[in-house]
Parts: sequence; C-alpha cells; structure tokens
Amino acid sequence: LSYIFIEANLTNNILNKLLQKNITDSFNSISVDGDMSTNDTVMVFAIGSTKFGNIGKNTQAFKSISISLKKVMISLAQQIVCDGEGISKLIQVNVSNAKSNTQAKKIAFSIGESLLVKTAICGEDANWGRIIMAIGKTSEKIDPNKLSLSFGENLIIHKGVISSKFKEKKLNNYMKNKIIKINLNLGIGSCKKTVWTSDLTKKYIEINADYSS
Repeated sequence: LSYIFIEANLTNNILNKLLQKNITDSFNSISVDGDMSTNDTVMVFAIGSTKFGNIGKNTQAFKSISISLKKVMISLAQQIVCDGEGISKLIQVNVSNAKSNTQAKKIAFSIGESLLVKTAICGEDANWGRIIMAIGKTSEKIDPNKLSLSFGENLIIHKGVISSKFKEKKLNNYMKNKIIKINLNLGIGSCKKTVWTSDLTKKYIEINADYSS
C-alpha cells in the first residue's frame, strides 16, 4: 500500500494525469513472484498549498512535479520488491535497443519472472543460459548475432559471442552484491524497458508454504 502526498494545488484530473504518466515505469515495472495481491494499491493526493497557484498540465510546475513524483514512485516500487518475503537480492533487468516497447517489456518481465533466473541469482550464479532461455520463451523475433549481455559492468556476450573481456572471477565477485543488474542489449531498435524483481530463496518458500489464511 503506497500513499503519496503532494503539497500543491492540483485538481483530480491533473493528479490522475501525473499518476498515469509515471505508473508504467514504476509500480507497473515490478514483480516479486508474478502474482498480485487483491489489495495492492497506490494513491496520490494533493493537500494544497498557499505557496502555489493552481497548476495546469502544460506548466513548468507540472513538469517539475512529474519528475519528482517519478523518482518517489520508483523508490517506493523498489522498496516493495525489497520487502518481499525472504528475498536476499534486488534484481534490475535492463532491456535496451528492442524493436518495440512491447517487445522490451515482454522480454524484461520474462527474465524477471523466470524461476530459473531467480534461483540462479539467489545462488549467486551468473547462469546466462537461463537469461537466453527467458528471451526465447517469449517467441519474440531477435537477432542472436546482435545480442549483448552483461551482469553489471561484466560483459559476457558481445554481439552473439562470448566476450574476450569476460572475467569469471570478477563476475563471481559481482554476484555477491545485494543489487544485481542484468543488462540486455538486443541491438535491433531503440526501445527500452527496466523491470525490478527479486531472487527466489528457501526462506520465501518456507514463509509462503507455512502461511495460513
């Protein structure tokens, strides 16, 4: 449950525009286990302020508020993932240079919600074959010869082949971090998508297996 309060004079219509403008790249870009609670909610309120006049959509104030609101919404969305039961790592999946926004989103969520990817990250194993699997099961058309993949700054695949710069020891050390970034460059367009997710731990299974409703 997320509640955001803005100290400004904003109509319900403007608030809705602000929310819709920023929800896609924040709360609608996270997944802990691929499921959604019946009470998952985000609300945005304007409490008014004598410091500001009425703010319209095409004003500089609207743009400034929107930028700040997006930062807050992304932060809260990430905190939701980090609060997932028993998780040990926050995973950021960055898909770039896709041929469409739909393709980028589909592939990013496929990677982020893959149980095999999640368990590999939990085990601090950069099993890049599971990343490729998650791409393939979307049935999206890509060019394997243009694909590049890295974990953080550790380049593994460059344009379809194992990178000559690949250092296994350095990569293994990176996988011990609490925040893991999976960077996938499809090389076939200009669209991108970022998704935040979590690893899948034994503790998560224990909590949800023992849960009584």
